[in-house]
Amino acid sequence: MATWLVHLRVAEKILEQHKELDKEKFILGNIAPDSGMAVENGYVPNKIISHFWVDEVADRKPHPELFYDKYLLNKQYDNETYSFYIGYYTHLLTDKHWKEDIVNEKIKKYQHEFDSRNEMWKGFKKDWYELDFLYMKQHSCFKAWEVYKRITDLKNIYVEEFPRQAFAIKHTEILEFYSQKVDNLDRQYKYLTKEEMNRFVDKAVDKLLIEIKTNIRVIK
Repeated sequence: MATWLVHLRVAEKILEQHKELDKEKFILGNIAPDSGMAVENGYVPNKIISHFWVDEVADRKPHPELFYDKYLLNKQYDNETYSFYIGYYTHLLTDKHWKEDIVNEKIKKYQHEFDSRNEMWKGFKKDWYELDFLYMKQHSCFKAWEVYKRITDLKNIYVEEFPRQAFAIKHTEILEFYSQKVDNLDRQYKYLTKEEMNRFVDKAVDKLLIEIKTNIRVIK
């Protein structure tokens, strides 16, 4: 739902407040839910599985509490494993807020401009992802991105929803995607502005720090 870079920006700010978490595993967890393989009509696994949706038609939103109940409730893990699960949980919470605070509002405001939902999503995502490229252009020392790029241990030993090599495949895809050259990044952005994206990240982090407070424990 949210862009990969939005997830990394959120992760970076969470790590500033929770230095006890393993950086690589937490950041990997923040990308992991988007590790499905693209197919003609969606992804494998689909969002019901990867993002813990309840229904693909009537309830198209993540349910972080379902993931929490399955992987975190009353569980004890080493720091690396725990950090991964908190990262995955953070991703789902971020997507939930993105849908509520960004997507729903933009659909109401702009859907009348498009002939189909596919065209609408193309328009929206062009702005979203080019804002990612603009952010990278303006922030050459983006710590979470540098950490993600350097991760070498990408085996999925954590969640049964994905095959073992899914995270490694997605890692290669994301690095290739953001290595593209994109022109005209200083243009006007109609469907999501830089300021709106920045506000979303800041507000989402504030919410997340409260939402995960009772679930974050200090690992000694």
